[in-house]
Parts: sequence; C-alpha cells; structure tokens
Amino acid sequence: WRGARRLSLAEPGLRLCLIWAGGGLLLFSLISGKQTHYLVPELPALALIVARITRDVRPNLAVPAGLIGTLAVVAALAGAGLVALDDPEAIVTPRGALLIWAALLAALAVAAWRLRGLEGGLVLTLGLVSTVNLLVWATRVDEVFNTHPIGERLAPLADGGVAYLAGVYHNDFAFSARLRAPVAVPENDEALRSWMTAHPAGVILDRSERGPGWEPALVIPYRENAYGIWRVEDAPRGFTLGQ
Repeated sequence: WRGARRLSLAEPGLRLCLIWAGGGLLLFSLISGKQTHYLVPELPALALIVARITRDVRPNLAVPAGLIGTLAVVAALAGAGLVALDDPEAIVTPRGALLIWAALLAALAVAAWRLRGLEGGLVLTLGLVSTVNLLVWATRVDEVFNTHPIGERLAPLADGGVAYLAGVYHNDFAFSARLRAPVAVPENDEALRSWMTAHPAGVILDRSERGPGWEPALVIPYRENAYGIWRVEDAPRGFTLGQ
C-alpha cells in the first residue's frame, strides 16, 4: 500500500492494467449468475499492477512468514497424531505426508524470512501453492474429491436426463460427464415423480443410503459418502415413491 500511494495514473501501462482488471470486475458485478473463477482472466493484470507497486518497495514478510511457520507446526502435530483431523484415514492418507509437508512449509518460512522483499514473497506464494499440490498428489485428497469416477459412469447413461437428489447441486459432474443438458433437482416426491414420467430413460443420482427406493445400478465413492446411480427403467412395476 505504501508503494501504491506513489503511483501515477499518467503511466499508460498502469492505466491499461487498471481498465483490464477493473472493467472485468465491474462487468461481472453487474451479472447475478457468476462464479468466482470467472475472474481468473483478470489475475495477470493484477499481477502486473502488484509487480509495478512493489518494484521499489521491500515488503515486510514477518507476518506471512510467521503464519506459514505456524501452519507448519500444526501440520507436524497432525502428522504425528497429536492433533485430531476430520476423518484423516479417508482423506489425509498416509498421514506421514503431513510431516513432509510441514518440513517444506518450515523451509518456505525460513527462506522467505532470509530473502525478504519481493523475492521472499514469491517463495511464500508460489511455494505454498506448489507444496499444497504435492500434498494433494501424495495423499487420497485427489481421489476422494475426484468427480471423474462418477462422471465416467454417468456419461453413457445421461442422454435420457439426469436428476440429482443429494441436496444442493453445485454443477459437480457436468464437466466430467460431458453433460449436454441441465441436471434436474426435484424438490419433493411429486416433482421427482413428474420428472420420472417425463424421462423414462433417465437416471437419478443420490447418496447410496437414500435414493428413490430401489437398488442402485452403480455405487461410487465420492468425498465422504458413496453415491448411487439409479436408472428410471429399473423401478419396480407399480413402484410408488415414498413407499
């Protein structure tokens, strides 16, 4: 912020980047239906602005380096089993990966503290992103949160329509299943019954312990649950929802 106060809008490059980033932010702010990642194309402009601001400034990295160091301590304690994790056996496995991650975080904090300035900031930011990706790769996080196992099985069944019953649908499987039509989210039994009548070749996606009331055709683990896929054509003759 100290460097930003010394900037001048007379610089054409700075004006270009401000229009680039600010224009995108303004336009998306006027649209009600949007996702956070829509702003990704503005990040290069923000990076250029930050680079210009910090060209003559050496930021104090004591606080961010301290936060990364604290995270390293917490990760080391969790890796040693001294801090409880939410379902670690299902997600952060093997737990020893946390110890390696903690060592990398500690190294980042020390390197940033010694380098200081913009170089230290680059070590912290790029290093943190890289080490998080390594942690995801080395544990079951990617496997547990991967939508492709469901998407690959849903894709050949989706032409007849897809209904989702497991709560709020966040468009989880549209990309992995290459869906070409919106997913229906029936709000009650009557809406589901109407959807099934209109989509006799459709499929229903829900958590495996729930579902519409007959055995699912497929059960696939996803996140902390198992999800089932039910084909409408498999519904027992004379089946009534809610029975």
